[in-house]
Amino acid sequence: INGVLTATYAGNYTVNNSTYAQLIGGQVITGYLRHFTGYISNVRIVTGSALYTSDFVPSKSPLPIASSGSTALLTCRGRSSTDESANGFTVTSTGNVAVSRKSPFRKDEVWTASYYFDGTTDYLTAPDNAAFEIGSGDFTIEFWIYHTTAPDTNNRCVFNTNTNGFFLQMRNTAFGIGVPGVAENNAFSYTFAGNTWYHIAVD
Repeated sequence: INGVLTATYAGNYTVNNSTYAQLIGGQVITGYLRHFTGYISNVRIVTGSALYTSDFVPSKSPLPIASSGSTALLTCRGRSSTDESANGFTVTSTGNVAVSRKSPFRKDEVWTASYYFDGTTDYLTAPDNAAFEIGSGDFTIEFWIYHTTAPDTNNRCVFNTNTNGFFLQMRNTAFGIGVPGVAENNAFSYTFAGNTWYHIAVD
């Protein structure tokens, strides 16, 4: 979180990210409707490379295509939620996800954006594709978040619809990672303040 190693987790699970769509901003499995409230910016999924192996200073400008590994998805960084990776996936919106000039970067340097999620019905979907298959190799999933209020219980922001898909969720005094239905309770203590940008990276 913000370039500082906050927690580590070891698990051995099958993560079928190529079979199901990637969701940003919510979980929509029946009985587990959990949505993010606030802004999400610069979502990047990289396979084949762990970009951060020690503490680092998060980028001060919009994320580019990664210099190592394969950038599977790069979205939520401009006027359109279009995937800006070489894959050019169509990213579809459900609910009233809205583009915003609110940004973790200096606005006078470049037009950059975030996307606002209302916490009830909003989420973005990138289609199922083999490009998202993590397998047993390295990977990096990163983005910036900005809660308009301190997050409540099970306030998820990146999620895969499959029961064997990786998820990352923010809670009021913790964050969790894991595979839904298999290892959902791997929570680590951390207090997220409202109205503050956080860079999150999992690799």
